[in-house]
Amino acid sequence: KVYLHLLLTQQSVNEYNHLISTINYIKYHINSNITVGFIIGKEIFKDDLSTEEVSVIKKLLFLCSAERWSDTGQKLLTLKEQNVRPCVAPGFCATNDCKIANNDVIMFFNTKRTSYDKIIEILTTCAPDYFKNETIQLPVFSLIQLDTKYSIPCFAQSIQYDNTLSNIMARNQKKALIITDDRNISYVNFLANGFNYVNNPNIQFMKLNDEYINNPQNISNVIDNTSYDLIIFDYHMDVSRTVNDLKDQLTRIDATLGIVANTCVNKHSLFITSLYGLKKTLPLAPYNPEVVTIDYEMQIPIFFFDYTYPRSKYVLRPGETNDILQTAIKCICDDNQLESLIMQRGIINNLLSIIKK
Repeated sequence: KVYLHLLLTQQSVNEYNHLISTINYIKYHINSNITVGFIIGKEIFKDDLSTEEVSVIKKLLFLCSAERWSDTGQKLLTLKEQNVRPCVAPGFCATNDCKIANNDVIMFFNTKRTSYDKIIEILTTCAPDYFKNETIQLPVFSLIQLDTKYSIPCFAQSIQYDNTLSNIMARNQKKALIITDDRNISYVNFLANGFNYVNNPNIQFMKLNDEYINNPQNISNVIDNTSYDLIIFDYHMDVSRTVNDLKDQLTRIDATLGIVANTCVNKHSLFITSLYGLKKTLPLAPYNPEVVTIDYEMQIPIFFFDYTYPRSKYVLRPGETNDILQTAIKCICDDNQLESLIMQRGIINNLLSIIKK
């Protein structure tokens, strides 16, 4: 029997509906020999686990010791109602028998390069406590190369994606500039290149410097007077420690967006979007420990401005998160491999666009 022990990495509670359908598909449609064992948030395996937290995870892995929910959909809906993000969901079992036993093979069916050190450490160092066997066999493999200090055999070094930002830019001979915090450059580069750590000449990075980009002239120089075809201002909002801190960050972003919008008027396309909502429980300020909940969980808002697409003739159609980048790039190049959220108003125009495809 094959057990899939699922690690949830999703940041938003809005992802639960998709997760329910995915997990149900695995449970009922892949193979009768494949069973979902336990489900747990990826961030539970953090580096600074306490002794008590390690003990809970060890029991989950080796004793199948957790809540049992044969109706995993109902459990995920319960987590959604409790506003527990998938990535921090406490582990629960989806079957009565899911413990890892001696001689089992551990296979990381991973598609993202993210650190698995803590998971592997718990698997390898805690197994002796439960197997009580001098000969412990837990061979570990991964689909693509793991980001880990351990030597784990993999089936491929990377997975190639056709419509990554780097491939699209290279295909159309365009250049992109990504402005982001210094600490996020490697992470954003990782995503922009199709989950592969590569240096691509079509994508350049600039460190986000508030003092610099709060100057309208500097923003104008970056947008108007460079050779970049696509410029992305990347902000991560999950670093707030207090409500006042969150307010300061939002004010900072709002000021920058105002400058960017003014610079782009009648000259450049402008997309403003959030990849997922934000839900955090924070103290009001360092000097005020009163705790409040900030909840911005909602559908993804997209604001799009482009003077070449007059509102009377065009409209934004519904779509997926992945369509946002393709739509933005469609504004700078005519790439037939890309889908756009922009469509002409009117039934006849829409039919013609479908026929052309």
